[in-house]
Amino acid sequence: MKPKYDRQRIQQLLSTGMPPIEISRETGASKAVISRINTAMLTHENAGRYPIEKGIPIPPIQKPYLHPWEDMEVGDSFFVPFSIEKLRKVARSVGARQRHSSHRYAIRTLLDGVRVWRIE
Repeated sequence: MKPKYDRQRIQQLLSTGMPPIEISRETGASKAVISRINTAMLTHENAGRYPIEKGIPIPPIQKPYLHPWEDMEVGDSFFVPFSIEKLRKVARSVGARQRHSSHRYAIRTLLDGVRVWRIE
């Protein structure tokens, strides 16, 4: 099925800077169609045209740790106030930490939150 508008004409009018509402009146195309054509034109025009820069140093990774793993000694613990989402995040974090470390942790759900202990 052939569209009821002329894509090339719409592209030509867009490149002149004519507002989409006027293009819609002139061509009969909807504003949504005009917007899609405009987006495609902009994407195509800018494809592969990012400037290459030399000598920019890579910054160090600065991921802030949410939990105090490095500061904990055996017997230390920390408390996270309760919410189901925080419980899931803490549990995943404890599991990941135990897989990538020789340290071991215990986690317990309390009435008002979650507490994590370093046990080894």
